[in-house]
Amino acid sequence: MNHNNIIQSFYPNKLLLFFRSALCFSSAIIIQESIDNKYKLSGLNDLISQLPYIPYLLIIICWIYATISLICINPSFCFVKITSSGILYKNPFTLFHEEQIDWILIEDFYIHPLTFALKYVKINFNRNYDPLYHQKNLLIPGDPLKVITIMKEYLKNHVH
Repeated sequence: MNHNNIIQSFYPNKLLLFFRSALCFSSAIIIQESIDNKYKLSGLNDLISQLPYIPYLLIIICWIYATISLICINPSFCFVKITSSGILYKNPFTLFHEEQIDWILIEDFYIHPLTFALKYVKINFNRNYDPLYHQKNLLIPGDPLKVITIMKEYLKNHVH
């Protein structure tokens, strides 16, 4: 990919990624301790007695999710960059390979609320284009109002 014409870059919040990985690591430890019956967590112990392999699966999922969150702290592994030819991005959904979405494929941008407090900018693709999973679910990090203004301006300049 051509990195010479990068206009703007967006990166995920490193502090949130760190806290998310810490939460996942601590959840894995709590589940492991509950399995070992060092702590009497009645609800978790009931689950463990009924479904013996599920807690181990949860521990593995927590470790994987925490590791991915730690990897994304490095800006070279998770980003969204605006170029004159389109949007470059790299994230866990692309297995940390750089992908590009051309401006021609994008119709508009919109703010997508994940929770009552978390909002991200997403891409609204042209009707005749069927985006891949990681394209359809690409979240552009940053302040949503500022990001959507910047993205719509570049879309207008490069397509219309």
